[in-house]
Amino acid sequence: MAFKHYNFFSLVFLATTTILLAGHSHGRAIVMDPNDLCKNADNKQFCQAIVSNLTDPHDAMVSAIHKLVYASKNAKKLALKEGNSEEIDVCIENFEESIDNLKSGLDGLEGHDLPTLNINLSAALTNYVTCDDAFSESGKTNPLAETDAFLEEMASNCLYLSTIIH
Repeated sequence: MAFKHYNFFSLVFLATTTILLAGHSHGRAIVMDPNDLCKNADNKQFCQAIVSNLTDPHDAMVSAIHKLVYASKNAKKLALKEGNSEEIDVCIENFEESIDNLKSGLDGLEGHDLPTLNINLSAALTNYVTCDDAFSESGKTNPLAETDAFLEEMASNCLYLSTIIH
């Protein structure tokens, strides 16, 4: 008699598992509270401002990268207004490279290639730091320091968001 109950339990367990796995195989997005998306971010307020009211980590990531591309283009425009110097040229070049990196990162995200996404986000972050380094090494004050800090924070936020994408 006890053996029949084990068979019934096994069938119920198998049916439940099949239903749960079938639901996940259709690529359903994981939906989170916007506050939960940023709960482990280094700068939660900044993260929440970038994510806005999005609840899907993938959508939040796409939005954050688009915002960073836009901010990088604006940084390049600002740098072009600063005049000619070796340091500004380094910044302009690195802002351009960051935009390319971010676009490649989006391609990686859309292709479900998270390593490509992360490599390109890290490269973009490094490019923003390189702009700062150009001024530090020359001993000059960076007129783009606040812009660089903002871009670095945005890139850092994107790297954080990439850790919660499944």
